[in-house]
Parts: sequence; C-alpha cells; structure tokens
Amino acid sequence: MSTTPTTPTLEQAGAAVAEADRTLIAAVDQWRAVMVDRLDQLAGALDHHIAETEAADGLFARVLVDAPRLRNEVRRLTREHDELMAAINETREGATDTGLSTNPHRVKALHAGVHDLISLLDRHCHRSCRLLQDSLAVDIGGPVG
Repeated sequence: MSTTPTTPTLEQAGAAVAEADRTLIAAVDQWRAVMVDRLDQLAGALDHHIAETEAADGLFARVLVDAPRLRNEVRRLTREHDELMAAINETREGATDTGLSTNPHRVKALHAGVHDLISLLDRHCHRSCRLLQDSLAVDIGGPVG
C-alpha cells in the first residue's frame, strides 16, 4: 500500500514559510546581540591601543625619536585610529537598529560594514607592524643588488 504525500493547503504552506522566516529573524537578532558585544570589546581594545601608541611616552613617540623619517607614517596611523573608532561606532549603531531584523537590506549593509571594518583593522595592524620593522631598520652600507 503506497501513501501519497498530502499537499498542504495554501494557508498551511504560507504558515510554514512564515515559521522559517521567524527562524532567520531570531538568528539575526542573536547575531546582532553578539556583534554589539564584540564591537564594544573592539572599541575598548582600540582605546587601549591608542593609549599605548599615542601617549607622550608611547610607541609612536619612541619611533619618532629612533626614526624621525617615519613621521608621515605615524601621522597616518594616528588618523587611522580616528577612522577605526568612527567605523566601530557606525557599525555598532547599525547593529543596535531595532528594525534590523525586519529589513534584509539593512542586514546586508551591516554585514558589509562589519567586513569593511575588519579590512580597515587588518590594514592598520599591518601598517603598525611595518612601522615597527621600519623603525628598527638600520642602514648599513649601500643598496643591495
């Protein structure tokens, strides 16, 4: 004896789609809560980083004593601190938008903003490491090659 699957009514099928959509909305709300927490942690870490690098006796001051030729790169990294904080605040503002889970375009924009923030942070960290390497470089002899 074979059984044929019953086709749901239009109302039942619509209710099933709405239920699946509620699952996505709940996931967006959970992602948003985690994201706000992580952005707050990132803002605190950036504040600490700025204090260590921009203080009168901080890393940038020491680099400028040892390698004054890197003044422009130090200025660039200092400006990036402001850009990073602005990006964190903007992303956090988007993540706390109460209408976020009802608008897929906002979710997509926030997701893109998070990735832009991560890229900006990665570039900043790379430039910071490069600054430290360059400040330790000592010219010995002429050009190589």
